[in-house]
Amino acid sequence: MKRFILLGTMIFGSSLVFAQSTEPVMTQFYNTPLQINPANAGLFAGEARIITNFKRQWESIGQPFQTIAASGDFQVARDVTGGDFFGVGIAINQDKSGLSELANLSANLSASFTKALDSRLTHFASVGLQGGYGQRSISTAGLNWGNQWTNTGFNPAIPVGDQAIDESVGFFDVGAGVNYFYSDRSDNLKMYLGVAGFHLAKPKYSFMGNEDIQLERKFNVNGGVYSRFGRSTNFSVFPNFVYSWQGKANVLIYGMDFEYRISGGSRSTGTHKYTSVAVGLYNRWKEVISPVVKLHKAGFSLYISYDFEIGNITRITNGQSGMEVSLKYRVGFRSGKGSKNINNAFI
Repeated sequence: MKRFILLGTMIFGSSLVFAQSTEPVMTQFYNTPLQINPANAGLFAGEARIITNFKRQWESIGQPFQTIAASGDFQVARDVTGGDFFGVGIAINQDKSGLSELANLSANLSASFTKALDSRLTHFASVGLQGGYGQRSISTAGLNWGNQWTNTGFNPAIPVGDQAIDESVGFFDVGAGVNYFYSDRSDNLKMYLGVAGFHLAKPKYSFMGNEDIQLERKFNVNGGVYSRFGRSTNFSVFPNFVYSWQGKANVLIYGMDFEYRISGGSRSTGTHKYTSVAVGLYNRWKEVISPVVKLHKAGFSLYISYDFEIGNITRITNGQSGMEVSLKYRVGFRSGKGSKNINNAFI
């Protein structure tokens, strides 16, 4: 019995660490678009987009927690549908935590359709669907159990229980989302708001074969406003947020970027390449403060942030969490109006 109490405590504790959710939490949520909303597939300036993410945290408490993610998406059939287009993307996520190596692995395919709501191509609505496969795994090899301690010391050869633990469970998953996007023709103002749901079928998963254990549905609401200070200025601000809830758990991440444009990309010819630098500050409500630096050159973007803990976990981490790094490349980013299948209205 002690074994299963400890196993449950271990799994529950790891879930609490990840912002009260079964999902990995990236402070740079804006760099995980398909994990936020499947309607984001293809919704960007360019033809194709590739993003990689890496986060490693809590080195000071012994066993670090690590998240790795990658996604790619592109637009389809813009040349035959005018301002409307389809988007297709794939996202892969893997995180591992604690001595038990509790791991979440998912691979999901997203498909979306974006509709231009006016002839000036300033208002857009998109809808997306997502399907894929998820896996939860755990390793008991590095764990010690109470009944393995004897009067003469620790004996790992002693059995720890009769009930078998399935160290890997898999399931199929499904999600859906919608988006609204606005962009004025001067590029001075861009706004968006999206709502998405994940694990809609509440897939069953249990390390002990309990059919009653299901993955709770997760819902995201995200939005942002990109605003330049007039057509001739090189300064802009970008406040944005995501709010997620899953069962009784929830997390809010919000912040703002301040960007300085060194060189503006050509709107018509694409001869001049967009170059900028930005700094920002983000807050994961009651948990983390995270400064971020962003560098943009043509289609390449590099994001570096560091999480400083402000919640209860600071008692064992001394306020330090870990670094997060993202690298993004957008094919055809700001290549000019003459380029095929490009819409610079998006971010």
